[in-house]
Amino acid sequence: MQTALKISLEHPEIAEFFRAQGAAAERARIQAIEAQLIPGHEAMINRLKYDGNSTAGDAAQAILAAEYITRFAGQQHCPGDAVQPVLAVNKLTNSDQTEALASDAPPFLPWFHL
Repeated sequence: MQTALKISLEHPEIAEFFRAQGAAAERARIQAIEAQLIPGHEAMINRLKYDGNSTAGDAAQAILAAEYITRFAGQQHCPGDAVQPVLAVNKLTNSDQTEALASDAPPFLPWFHL
């Protein structure tokens, strides 16, 4: 610390330049960490912002890990709640099928014409 103190006393303009440079780097680090925020993980982002060591990459990895646990671990408990796939419907190929479908159309859909 004597070197920093010595520079501050002997060359205050250089010391101020270093302080400004360090402050700008710290602001950029905090902003990059905040950019990783996914709603619901505000506390984690706040902890990472102020620990002084974490990078945006560290924050992204932590958020992804938390999202993985939240989304995929929760799905294991409720497999029956999953949406069932929809089967594809074949196109009508002849006019008999088209007429049959049109005759079954509900009367409240006047725009339904095939």
